[in-house]
Amino acid sequence: MSSTDWRFPSVDGGEEDGVNDPLQSYFVGLSSLAREVIQNSLDAGLDNGQPVVVEFALNRIPTHEFPDRSRLLQVLRAARTQSSGEEKAGRLYDEAIEVLEADELEVLSITDRNTTGLTGAEGETAGNWHRLVRQQGGSGKHGGAGGSFGIGKGAPFALSRIRTVFYATRTADGVAFLGKARLSSFIDQDHDLKRGTGFFGHAVQLRGHTTIESIRQEEGMPARFGPPTERGTSIHIPGCVQLGESWHQDITRAVVENFWAAIHCGRLEVRLPGAGLVISSATLDEIIQHHLADNETLGFHYRALRDVPARVQELRHLGRVRFHLLVEKGAPRRTMMMRRPLMVVEQRTSTFNLEFAGVLICDDERGNRLLRDMEPPEHNKWDPNRAPDSREAGRALKELVAFIRETLREQIPKQDATPERIPALESLLPRADDDLIVQQAHSPRTKDQVTEQETGALRARPDEGRVRVRNTDRPHTVRVPSPSGSAGNRPPRGEKKEGEPSSGGTKKPSTPTGSKSAKPGKAALVQARAWPVARDGGYVYQVVLHADGAGTGDVRLTLQGDGTTYAPHIREARDMEGRLLQTSGQTIHGVPLDAAAPTRLLVRLTQGGRYRLGVTEAE
Repeated sequence: MSSTDWRFPSVDGGEEDGVNDPLQSYFVGLSSLAREVIQNSLDAGLDNGQPVVVEFALNRIPTHEFPDRSRLLQVLRAARTQSSGEEKAGRLYDEAIEVLEADELEVLSITDRNTTGLTGAEGETAGNWHRLVRQQGGSGKHGGAGGSFGIGKGAPFALSRIRTVFYATRTADGVAFLGKARLSSFIDQDHDLKRGTGFFGHAVQLRGHTTIESIRQEEGMPARFGPPTERGTSIHIPGCVQLGESWHQDITRAVVENFWAAIHCGRLEVRLPGAGLVISSATLDEIIQHHLADNETLGFHYRALRDVPARVQELRHLGRVRFHLLVEKGAPRRTMMMRRPLMVVEQRTSTFNLEFAGVLICDDERGNRLLRDMEPPEHNKWDPNRAPDSREAGRALKELVAFIRETLREQIPKQDATPERIPALESLLPRADDDLIVQQAHSPRTKDQVTEQETGALRARPDEGRVRVRNTDRPHTVRVPSPSGSAGNRPPRGEKKEGEPSSGGTKKPSTPTGSKSAKPGKAALVQARAWPVARDGGYVYQVVLHADGAGTGDVRLTLQGDGTTYAPHIREARDMEGRLLQTSGQTIHGVPLDAAAPTRLLVRLTQGGRYRLGVTEAE
């Protein structure tokens, strides 16, 4: 019988491997591991109406049971010497050597059952076994499969402190085993420069060279790293990063937050024998309530899928989609979106005045292919620019969002057009330490003007899939039309319109003692600035007004987003000396204005949260 050992092929004039492995760079922690491994297991599930079962187990083994340990230690030391000038490589290899020289070794094993296993004979390049263990960057998946880049196979290596993984599978045709290490190039004892990627298996002579093949007989496999007892695949991660005592909770959270829909629908069951925990459709409700009680958003979405019948729509580009919509007070105003594997891909927050939790699922074969083409290697958003046909992808995503908005719009109470809280608008605002929002105010003399560096950009958080729209380090031009859409004649500021009811707000104060008195007459706003400041557990808005003359005027505030303007309700408005100004609804009345100095106000809204605040002259 041929020997079993570690072999690393020669560079042979080709490229060397550095310590920075691009295959591992996308993945960090247990959440990445759970997403990638479970996604692959679901793709390989048997079509028998039973859930795919995935088990996570952490064990300690004597280090001497590690296959060909002395040879891998030799390679690690050689790689440490070869990259001695790199600080990162030094730390990595010092830790790896320490792990393999210890008396015991922690091994995290992930095993799936009720799957096809990794099919394909030795050398069969189209087989799943070859694509996983031998190929880099290739996926070969199609249709509704979860992965599309072949990069997810790097997630287990990212959790190994010795950058080594053992694969073992059982299929309808037999078993297979192979070990794989992803290190950096090194000079071997025979003075030959070697590749960083090596394999542990059967060493065989092929066309005058020694190569490594998979072990295909169960008796020849290392006992600690063997395949499942039934059809399925085991991935063993030796020397895994220190997971801590709470690793069961970390895995539970990662599994449920990403795959709760697949679990609820009976497609997935996850077991953690070390904690005596089974995550299944029967236990999901209890687990969400007790293990993820701090994630209120998840509970709303789970009940949306569980309790609310779907609205089904046939879309032109994506085919059949379904939308489960739960309208309930306190809901997060958010839609979780996923496709056939039922893994959460993207979450979108709405600006509509509706408290809801939505679950959008694309079941269609054609739609799954198109959406999968839009996903990055992390599978955490849909970006049309990634698809081969970006125009079609853009139209498809626009159509999908329009369907969601149409469904939400139908649920908005017709008698109430004022939002209580608009989380998506909060995300458009600068953070507390960012520059200001500057806008031109309505005025008959409004024209294009260039603001100074105090101009602020409306910036979106990366996890919401929005695009930075403007750089903050250069000025830009802003034009704001009059409220009526034209700069027509308006009554003098401070004059009450005929039939206008008296304000129910605070009594209009006289000009504060010691402050600049505004000269009587008309004054028009030419520029306004507004920004939120965290205070007393909420937000107060600082408003700065610049006028072209002296007098008093009424100022109207708006909340802006989703192409719509909303009317806030002003709780109070004060000048910088703390004196109350008269308010009604969204309007501040009798604001003193003077071209000689800006007017500064502090405003509190009835609505909670941070918003993009518009400031204009009131009609």
